[in-house]
Amino acid sequence: MIQGKIWRAAAWAVMGAYAGMVVSAHARDGAKILSNDLWALAGGGDYLWMLSAKGLNYTTEAFADTIGWRGTASSGAAEYTGPLVYGKGRVLAGVEPGDDPEDVGDLVVFHADGEREARIDLNYQVDSLRNAISSQRESIIMAWDAARGFGAFWVTMIDGGLAKIRFDRSASEVTLHMPGVEGLFSPSTFTPDALSDALGDPARTPQLVEVDTAEGCLWVLCEKKIWKYKAPDSSSAEGVWTWEAVVDTTTKASAYIGLAVRPRTDSMPGAVFVTVETDDGKTKLYRFDPVEGTWRALELVRSRDVPDQIVFGSGRHVFIRHGGQLALYKDAGSKLEYVVDMMDRIRNENSPSFEATDVLLTRRGEEERLWVATSIGLYYGSTGLYDRDETEPFTVVRRSNPLAGGLEETYAYPSIITATETWVRPADAIFAYNLSEDDHVTIDVFDWNMDHVVRIIDDQHRLAGSKRTRGRSTVEKFDRWDGTFDNRGSKSVAPGVYYYRITTRKGKRAFGKVIVAGN
Repeated sequence: MIQGKIWRAAAWAVMGAYAGMVVSAHARDGAKILSNDLWALAGGGDYLWMLSAKGLNYTTEAFADTIGWRGTASSGAAEYTGPLVYGKGRVLAGVEPGDDPEDVGDLVVFHADGEREARIDLNYQVDSLRNAISSQRESIIMAWDAARGFGAFWVTMIDGGLAKIRFDRSASEVTLHMPGVEGLFSPSTFTPDALSDALGDPARTPQLVEVDTAEGCLWVLCEKKIWKYKAPDSSSAEGVWTWEAVVDTTTKASAYIGLAVRPRTDSMPGAVFVTVETDDGKTKLYRFDPVEGTWRALELVRSRDVPDQIVFGSGRHVFIRHGGQLALYKDAGSKLEYVVDMMDRIRNENSPSFEATDVLLTRRGEEERLWVATSIGLYYGSTGLYDRDETEPFTVVRRSNPLAGGLEETYAYPSIITATETWVRPADAIFAYNLSEDDHVTIDVFDWNMDHVVRIIDDQHRLAGSKRTRGRSTVEKFDRWDGTFDNRGSKSVAPGVYYYRITTRKGKRAFGKVIVAGN
């Protein structure tokens, strides 16, 4: 698996607030995932892990026809927030810092089959570090990004340096490394006195990290500089890692914001894809050749913006995620040529709007499987991944909440919608309900004062949920609201809390709420 991390500049804490429950014809009934609101993916071979709004799910049969899921929920002292990384049969996940100002959040290590192995507490001298940086900006000491390679996990802690974590069942070893600074530190010796001017320096503050075993190094992105952290040569008796700054006289970058590494193979040259922000405020994509040391600007055909995430496929194929959308490109040297919109393989005509939040390509032998985490569930596909004309839809894994009959339970999904226009189509709220017997249904929406806003359907015939394959009476095409006054794309309602009422001819009724958020 090779994928670039360009999107981490957004904090884990502000991941999407949307969740969905629709089940398509390709859904795996009974898939026990904790939440449909997925944030991140990690895995390889038969193992797949995913981070969601409610915790971690994993499977040991990622290439099976029918996938079974297990999970560990976020709760109390284990609010999993990321990063999430897999390697060599182990998975590392970050835990959200607690309310204590001294808490920077722990790291938890699992075996890929779900057994928890270790919880790593990083005992920084938090007050002294934050006080030393406070004159420049607010300090950030928490797990931000991670990679696995050279026998260890590597975690960027922003103002806490680059953490190298090695362990066995009896003990763990944590050493801290600072770009451009010789020597190793422990969390207790990682102090302003020891680091001098390097602490808080935007050219030495690690944000993203990727492993490149072909070049024998880590690539570490800081806001003002990119570094190679070179592994010791096999002939080196001292075994010392060395820092080397990447020379850039081409991009005129005011800030580096993204990094994606394609390691060299027998058939493909190595490349480092770098997203930069220039002095004039533009964002551009470059390819850096680690052998020649040269930079080349890349044009994205049919794309207005640079990627949020890059995932390298077979040959010269490249999956690019931007703005919640996903498309396939082909590397043609000076440009990335558009092949196909992958979202067309994922959506169906009854799907609510949703965004792709993370993408992962895994391999087992000659097989490949593309996984797409979204705000309404997990999608995956195996056939014709690089074929422009492939029409086989992706399979969806989605938690489907069972509803009691007789309108005893209803909900709207997503429960938060955005009614203002964006270049990505806003999500509609779909009303989920289940009738015990066939009936005629009316759905109305009211504002906070219970003034009527819009009628969604008026006395429409609906079947009992037991007669429909999805186990509910909802007809997604019609039982939905777009956040406007006429439900036809006209003027948007004001942001706020709105209530819906579902009534039937036979006297059943139910209420619920939808939040309309401003853009």
